[in-house]
Parts: sequence; C-alpha cells; structure tokens
Amino acid sequence: MGYGKLIIMMFAVMLFSVSCHSLTKRTTHTCEDFLARWGEKPAQLEFTDCKKVKIPPGVGLTASYVVRGADAAEVEKILHRKFGMAPLKFLCCGWQPILVKNKDNLPGKGSYTDQDGWSFEVTMVSEETIISDRQDWHKIPEFYVRVTKFWGI
Repeated sequence: MGYGKLIIMMFAVMLFSVSCHSLTKRTTHTCEDFLARWGEKPAQLEFTDCKKVKIPPGVGLTASYVVRGADAAEVEKILHRKFGMAPLKFLCCGWQPILVKNKDNLPGKGSYTDQDGWSFEVTMVSEETIISDRQDWHKIPEFYVRVTKFWGI
C-alpha cells in the first residue's frame, strides 16, 4: 500500500471515529430542570431557574431550586441518599453540606454523572441565618438547592 493511500485510510478512520462519537455522546448543553429530567426531583423542591455560569477553570449550567425550611430536612435526606451530599452543618451564618475530617471542615457536595457522561455537582444551603439548631429549621423561610453541570474550559 502506498503512503498516500495509508494517509487517506487513516483520515477516513479518524473521520469515522469522530462521527460515531458525536452520534453517541450528547454534545448540546441545555439549561433545564436537571432533577426532573433524571426523575430525581423531590416534590418539595420548586425549580426557580437555570443559567450559564463561569466556574474556574471553565463554564457550566446551574439549575436552582428553593424549598421551605419546614421541608428542608426531608430534601436533605433525599439528596444525601441519591447523590451522596453530606448532611448540612451550621457554620458562621448558615447551613451547608460539610464533611468533618480530622477537625477540618471540607465541602460535602453531592455528585451525579448522567447517561451521557457529564458530571454534575449537587449542593444545598440555607439562606443567611442565626438559627443554629436543626430542630428550628422550620423557622428558616428558605433553603436553596443547586445542581451544576460542568463542561468547558
């Protein structure tokens, strides 16, 4: 086989590989209610919006949700069970998912990988509050859930 035919054959294989990959991998990035699309949205959550965000070192999409303080404990349990998010802990001025290791506080965000292989981060926080006792969550008007899809640099 000549050198020219070999180059053409290699180009055809590369072209076919790229075409097959683009057929099997979803490449559009649509802002939407991700939890509803996955069939994992707790009934207590209200989808509020979705927008493109800059996340160093790239970009992503963040779907935002709100839940009443009275329903926050149930939503927290669901996010922990389904996405591995850490239980919320009170730090300074609000509640957030924290893992405590060797006296260090580490982010305890949950994660999800969809059927197309895209990575998502799941987190829940309270609004700013001085309420530091879990039994009083019903006194906190709102907690917020964010699901962020990462994709670009």
